[in-house]
Amino acid sequence: MKGGSSGSCLLLTIGKLMAGLVSQRFLQGEPKALGTTLLMIGLVHLFFAAMYTQAPCQYRDDVGILFFPALMFLLAGAVSVAAERVPSIAMVKACLTLCIICAIISSVVNFFNLVDLLFPTPQWRFKCNYNESALDCQRGTMQHVHCSSSRIFLLVLNFVGTCIVITLSGFGCRTVCHNNSEDNMHIDVLKNPSSLPETAASDTPQD
Repeated sequence: MKGGSSGSCLLLTIGKLMAGLVSQRFLQGEPKALGTTLLMIGLVHLFFAAMYTQAPCQYRDDVGILFFPALMFLLAGAVSVAAERVPSIAMVKACLTLCIICAIISSVVNFFNLVDLLFPTPQWRFKCNYNESALDCQRGTMQHVHCSSSRIFLLVLNFVGTCIVITLSGFGCRTVCHNNSEDNMHIDVLKNPSSLPETAASDTPQD
């Protein structure tokens, strides 16, 4: 019975050490600070997405494609903050999964933004001609400047958000990989419990 209780205590100690190592590795990436930044980026991105829906600059703006990275930034930021408040391997895996999906979606949308900025569709090529009045030409120029400047801002914002989710993914992946290797060590202890009674016997005082 003493050997069994000592073995249970040893396994419990190993489990606590693993949980501590998991939280320490992931907290090195400052998930709360990065998650808060992602939340702010998501809110700003959501504002621009709503603005582009009301006054589209490109054909893709009518579809609301900018809402997808905004929602993913908000989800990834919320889970990152929650992962620091309640550090566990399940939260780290959830954060890792959302960050990977967010990085893919934001990269695709950023590519579309870059294409729209460099190669505008014929409808949105603002060029004044002799048939237009000065007022119409000025309005078109202002709209072109507005669309181009906001598109550049979204490119920078998306790039910063993508770098943050890639950083969080790196810390999350390292934490999950180390946790899997430690789980294998835990399984080896369970499969070879012969050393546990010896440890317990060595811990018992000799008469």
